[in-house]
Amino acid sequence: MGVLGVFVAMAEGGASRLVIVIGCVAFYALGAVVVARAAGPVRKQVLELTAARSTLVPDTWRGGECRYLASLAATLAAADQALQLGRSTPAEHEMVWSAVYSDAEEHMDAARTTP
Repeated sequence: MGVLGVFVAMAEGGASRLVIVIGCVAFYALGAVVVARAAGPVRKQVLELTAARSTLVPDTWRGGECRYLASLAATLAAADQALQLGRSTPAEHEMVWSAVYSDAEEHMDAARTTP
């Protein structure tokens, strides 16, 4: 007997509507807590990376940063286009975005420790 069966049995047994409603709300809240705990850590929705370089001063490290950001943007744009054209599934699209975000976060952590 499922959860719905328990509430039906309560109703047939003469339980008041208030008791049934409270039971439903409690079960719904418990389900929300279980889902929230099972979902794992929530990733930030926005990640901002910035690189700037001057053409007046040669700086190979900044040039590498700009190429790195361009490669991330190209990867994300290609994933979006593949999804729009039906060449990838939403799950595959999310996997690409997740991989790029993880790579970018690791890169940012490394850049923070670089003097």
